Amino acid sequence: MDYNYDGAYEFYKLIIKGIAEKAAFYDKHGFGKPPVHEKDWEVFGAILTNDTAKNGKKAKGGQGTDLKNGEIKSACSVNKSFRFEYQYHKNSALAKLEEDKLVDHYYVLYDKSYQNIKVWKLPKEQFALYVETKIVKGKHKGKDWKQLIVEAYYSGKSSQRCRPGMSYKYVVENGEMIMEIENGILKKK
Repeated sequence: MDYNYDGAYEFYKLIIKGIAEKAAFYDKHGFGKPPVHEKDWEVFGAILTNDTAKNGKKAKGGQGTDLKNGEIKSACSVNKSFRFEYQYHKNSALAKLEEDKLVDHYYVLYDKSYQNIKVWKLPKEQFALYVETKIVKGKHKGKDWKQLIVEAYYSGKSSQRCRPGMSYKYVVENGEMIMEIENGILKKK
């Protein structure tokens, strides 16, 4: 795949500029550092992968994949044992899970300063393998993601969302780092 590193980096610089411009206002009113909105990371991913939002825009209610050919997830790298969260909503959960298995997944990992970014690509085959594998420990032991969705929505429970997570460790071990920004400078392309 041909990645648009320069375009993604230019958009990243706009994100950082926006944070800098808002920082004094956030700080003055006690809100800490301005966050980067998840939509910014989705646009960043679309630019990087030369893709567009599905159907020209994200499906109503957040249903469907973020891009025509990919799903974008982002998280702050507070520690290396975290998970990238997926949200499956009751009315579209099973269809969304099946759609997620048909596209590659891109994971944007950033630090609190937003100066250090790593982007990982996990091929759709590796994503499907992960979600179809039974969880080996914890409260969901012995269940795959489809079973978690069925349990959350179709077993008499009144859950509003099902939020399984993709292990950071799995992404690193089975994916490919495709881009890195270190100290605000594009390092890997």
